Amino acid sequence: MEQKPHSLRKLDLSKPVSDKAIAEFKAACDPATFGRNDQDVLNESYREAGKMDVGRFSSNLQHPELSAILWQVLDILADGENAALEMELCKPNTYGVGGFFKAHQDTPRSEDLLGSLVIVLPTPHTGGELLLRHNEESWKVDFGSLTSDAAGNPKIGFVAFYSDVEHEVLPVTSGCRITLTYNLKWSSSPSARLPVDSIHHRALRHQATDHPQLTLGFARNPEYLPFGGVLGYHLNHQYPFSNTAALQGHIQDFIPRLKGSDRVL
Repeated sequence: MEQKPHSLRKLDLSKPVSDKAIAEFKAACDPATFGRNDQDVLNESYREAGKMDVGRFSSNLQHPELSAILWQVLDILADGENAALEMELCKPNTYGVGGFFKAHQDTPRSEDLLGSLVIVLPTPHTGGELLLRHNEESWKVDFGSLTSDAAGNPKIGFVAFYSDVEHEVLPVTSGCRITLTYNLKWSSSPSARLPVDSIHHRALRHQATDHPQLTLGFARNPEYLPFGGVLGYHLNHQYPFSNTAALQGHIQDFIPRLKGSDRVL
């Protein structure tokens, strides 16, 4: 039996898009799974959304636009000089009316994973707010109110966060929320290396320079560990490294993978 070729469709988001076009795109998606213990799990009581595998779609979001986003991500998340990140396109997701994703942390697939970048496309919707939680702090982002400017021109929004940040998508109440998700990975490629001097990095460097007694006072006190010792620092983030690797002393391999304030210190 001859198999019929898949039909091709284009969703043009550079202008206001029809409900019919969005419905066709949503219908072409499969039920979305989520990671649990290195397995992909389908449970619509935990996540109700659609997904499309990478091989079934292409995006014409241009490299200069993505580069501009990556620069901002580097400045905020990488927090270090000569940082290098790569963006790995994962999949688009659709959240129709009633779609949601309960609170969770991303399942780390490799030790190079820094976090995730979610680009929210300009499809009209309400609800579907993104909640982020880390270290008893929380943030709420409502992209449904940001999909167009005052003149009605479509706008994209994006949010980037570390892989150990708990996040949740609240139920969509109208329309359809469509996103592109990228994995953010540390890169060893010289071509991907960009000089970064973030506001956090500058602030800490100035503090160490202007107030050395605050940061180095203990080291200059002859009564502090007079016979030497080991100093420990409690990290603010979680990392996809096994305890075995840490105990084996591969600290030089671990340091370049530090996140945020951990990386700066």
